[in-house]
Amino acid sequence: MSSSSMGGRCKFYISIKDIAIMAMMTALIFVQEQALTFLPNINFTHLFIALAFYILGLPKTLIVVGCYSLLDNIFMGSLNPFYTPAMIISWMLFPILLYFFGKIFKSRRLMPAIVGVGHSLIYSWVFLLISCLIYKIPFVPYLTADIIWELILCLTSFITIFFLLQPILKPLLKTINKE
Repeated sequence: MSSSSMGGRCKFYISIKDIAIMAMMTALIFVQEQALTFLPNINFTHLFIALAFYILGLPKTLIVVGCYSLLDNIFMGSLNPFYTPAMIISWMLFPILLYFFGKIFKSRRLMPAIVGVGHSLIYSWVFLLISCLIYKIPFVPYLTADIIWELILCLTSFITIFFLLQPILKPLLKTINKE
C-alpha cells in the first residue's frame, strides 16, 4: 500500500532490509543474554542496543528493544504486570538517552559508554525499587547487597561499548549499506 493511498505521506518507513536487520538484532540481543546468564550482569546487551541504534535509528531500535524485552520476559517466566513494563521502559530509555546525548556530544566512543554506565544504574535501580515494593524488602540492605552487581553491569557496559562499538559498527555499516 503506497503512502498516498493511506491518506498522506508516510513519515515512518520500514523496508524489508530494516525488518531483517531488526529481527537479527533482536535475536542477537536475546540469544547472547541467554547464553551468558551463568555470568551475573555480564553481557553485551548495551553494546548490541547501541549498535542497533546507530544502524537503525531511534524508532526502529525502540521496536527491537520492545521485542527483546517481551521475549526475555516470556522465556524467563517473568512476564507479569510489574517486571515486564519496567523492563521494557527501562531498556527503551537507553536508546532514547543515546539519541538525546548524541545531539549534545558527537563522540561515538566515550559518550555511548558513559550513557551505558548511567543507564546500567537506572536499570538496576528500577528493579531495586520494584523488588522493594513487591517483596517489602528494606531499601538500604537491598542496595548494599546489589551494589557489586550494579558495578559489574556498569563496568561491562562501559568496556564493551568503549572498546567494541566502533570496531564492530564501521565494517557493519559498510556491509549493510552495500546494495
